Amino acid sequence: MEQVDIAVIGAGPAGSSAAAWAARGGASVALFEKATQGRDKSCGDGLTPRAIEECRRLGIDVERFHRIDGLRVQAGSKVREVLWPDGAFPPVGAVAPRAEFDAMVMQAAIDSGADFRENSPAEPWIEGDRVLGVICRGEKVRAGLTVIASGAGSPAARVVGATRIASSPFGLAIRGYIPSSRSDDRYMEACLTVKGPDGSIVPGYGWVFPAGNGIVNIGVGALSTMKNFSDLNLNIMLEAYTAQVRESWGLGEFVARPKAWRLPMHVEHRGGPGWVVAGDAAGLVNPFNGEGIDYALESGRHAAECFLTEPG
Repeated sequence: MEQVDIAVIGAGPAGSSAAAWAARGGASVALFEKATQGRDKSCGDGLTPRAIEECRRLGIDVERFHRIDGLRVQAGSKVREVLWPDGAFPPVGAVAPRAEFDAMVMQAAIDSGADFRENSPAEPWIEGDRVLGVICRGEKVRAGLTVIASGAGSPAARVVGATRIASSPFGLAIRGYIPSSRSDDRYMEACLTVKGPDGSIVPGYGWVFPAGNGIVNIGVGALSTMKNFSDLNLNIMLEAYTAQVRESWGLGEFVARPKAWRLPMHVEHRGGPGWVVAGDAAGLVNPFNGEGIDYALESGRHAAECFLTEPG
């Protein structure tokens, strides 16, 4: 039977970060990904200064992505532009399309020595109350620690009990890519007063993140705690917001069908004997803006560091 120090399920930012840092620390790592390197994920694609710092620690070349210098916030007729502060994190952000970004983080794990296995769906191997490793296509791989980083509500997370508390809030978001005459803008833009088709303010917020390649990432999101959340139609909300900012951003038409996703904010059971969850699977999402890439990278690193400090 194959045996490794750490088995990682999911090669997104959290899983690849865990795999990279563990391998750099001398651990043997098997990184399982059900898709292929470079698969896409629905996301706003924004990297905040906190995420940039973690990318630099990991050795990710964020300079190739469109630089963002600050945040522009709109609320009604009020507009505020704020530069990133120069403090604990570098005063720079970026917009990094997830297919390209995730492929780079996966490559960092591979270059660090992790054994990357794409097209390899894996699930926790459980005996009693302990996770002993993973099972992939019927084959068992024993591991001292199994890091589950396969996303919010994934089967691997659910089987160990890392599920959203039913009474806790969650978010919904939808995004699309669209040509823009201002794709080289240096500010991420967020709107707190999104208008519906009838001109009334709808619950939620909107964003336009310029990617610098003729395209912007445009989307809307909402929290389940907002009034009339059950009546929310994300597609209609996105259409209305796109119309709202079409002229100011010089927008064209969507290059592909927009995609939606759910953002859990609180997850039960983030760890147990032989296992830990990281990233979205652990509900590590900023409830204010839906940000999660930085927390994914950090939680993966912390999982690896804890294991290296005290294996088992």
